[in-house]
Amino acid sequence: MVANSTDENATGPAWDEVWERIKRSTGIKTQRSLAATLGISDASVADAKKRGVFPLGWALRLARRQNLSLDVILLGRNTPGEISPSPAAERKPLYIDSAVELVDEAVKASGCLVNSEQKAALVSIIREELKKKAENLVRALTV
Repeated sequence: MVANSTDENATGPAWDEVWERIKRSTGIKTQRSLAATLGISDASVADAKKRGVFPLGWALRLARRQNLSLDVILLGRNTPGEISPSPAAERKPLYIDSAVELVDEAVKASGCLVNSEQKAALVSIIREELKKKAENLVRALTV
């Protein structure tokens, strides 16, 4: 299980940026609601906000519980309800290798310390997300 293999306290991206994305992408509007959704204490959320860092383990858990892409939470890419600014013809296809590269870039840019087990968990989630998207596309095309 990812939650057990990921350090819940691992350094993550800036709190304010992630918190705004969460509020835009989910029905979660208060820190108390976030704590309830994640199954953690209100004090833990307040502490993370005070440190100014959103823990990676929380992002993983939230992505799974809210059926969101980590791209939405961590990077603000393809936020539900938003239209991508780039035309479809200019978009590059997203293959697993490029997805892994994006994880590496995001981790480096945020200054996160991620071990190989955590990286494997992120890659696993990316694979699951891509599989879901492919299945949805096939379903839409066969209707």
